[in-house]
Amino acid sequence: MALPETHQLDPDLLYMFVLGPCKGETVLLRVPPGHWMVIDSFKAGTHRRPAAEPIITKYGGQVEVLALTHPHADHFEGFIDLIDRYDKAMLGCVHPRDSRGTRDLSADPNTRLKEAAKPAYTRIWYEWEQNHARRQTTFRGDNWNVGEATVTSLHPVRPVNPRQWSDDPNTISSAMLVVWHDLRILLGADVPSSEWPGIADAFSDLNHHAAMKVPHHGSREAIHPSYANGDRGRFWVITPFSPQRLPRAQDLTANGKSDGLSQVLSFVNEVRLTALPYRHLSEADAPVVTTRERLRSETHPRRAPDTTVSLLSSDAALERQVVIGFDRNGSVIQEWYGPGSVRVTSEESHVP
Repeated sequence: MALPETHQLDPDLLYMFVLGPCKGETVLLRVPPGHWMVIDSFKAGTHRRPAAEPIITKYGGQVEVLALTHPHADHFEGFIDLIDRYDKAMLGCVHPRDSRGTRDLSADPNTRLKEAAKPAYTRIWYEWEQNHARRQTTFRGDNWNVGEATVTSLHPVRPVNPRQWSDDPNTISSAMLVVWHDLRILLGADVPSSEWPGIADAFSDLNHHAAMKVPHHGSREAIHPSYANGDRGRFWVITPFSPQRLPRAQDLTANGKSDGLSQVLSFVNEVRLTALPYRHLSEADAPVVTTRERLRSETHPRRAPDTTVSLLSSDAALERQVVIGFDRNGSVIQEWYGPGSVRVTSEESHVP
C-alpha cells in the first residue's frame, strides 16, 4: 500500500525520502520548514512522471535545488521534466563542458556522453547560460545551502578525464555530505570503492554520519571502510537495481570477495531496502523483516511467480520508498515504509 494519507511532515524535522523501484533512484531532502532538494530522477507509473513530483505536490514547499549526480539512465530520466516544473531551482551537476582535462580529444565534450544522456545535460547547460543564478557545479568541495542545511559535494575532482563520461560514469558520480545542525547524512550516489580513499583523504570522519544512501545499489564494488567503519546503529538505505540483481545476498564469490549485503551487514546491524530487485509475495506487509540468508534462499520473502511485468510501468513504482525524519541532534524520530520495502538484519534473532 502507499504511504498513509495521515503521514504529515513534522515542521521541525529534516526528512530524507529514498526512492528506488528496481531501475531508478531519487533522493529528496526536505529541510525545515519547507526547503526541498531533489537528487536524481526516474520516471515511472502509467503517466510516466518523475518520482519526486507527487511527493512535493503532496507536502508543498519550495524546490530550491535539482541535482544530477551522473549520466546513467536510472538517474537522469525525468530530469528535464523537473527542470520544466521547478523553473526557479538551482541546477547542480558536473557538466562535460565545465570539466574538460588537458587531453580532451573532442572539440565538443558532449560527444563523450551516451545519446540518451545528452538531452538532460544540454538542457542544463542552456539553463545555466540563460540564468547564472541556476548554475551550481558539484565538483569536490563545492557547497550550497538548502534552508539551514549545507550540502558539500565530495566527488569528482576537476578536471574530469573525458573518457570517463562514456567509459565509466560511476567514477565521476557526485557523492554528497549533508549537514544540518548535528545531523550528518552521506549520499553515496554510485561512487565505486576505488574512489573512496581519495574522498576520505579530502574529507575526514566520513564514517561519522547518522544515515547514508548506500553507494551503487549496495554492490560489492561500492562498499569501502573509509565511510563504513563506525556505529553499527547508523540508518543505511539501499535502492535495488534489477538488471544486475543488486544488492546481491550471496556468500563469498569466486574471487573471495563478499557480496554487497554481506559486506554491508558487517558494518551495520540492519539495512533498509526500498524494494527488492524483483517482485515478492509480501509487498503489502512492508517492511518485511528478514535476513541475508533468507533472501539468498528466497524463503522470506518469496519471489512473485510472474516477474516479467515491468514495475516501472506501474504506479506502484512511485511508492517504493523509505522515509526518515531526523531531529537536529541526528536522531531518527520517524520511519515510513512504502510497499515492497525490506529490512535486512544481521541476526536471525531479530526477525519476528
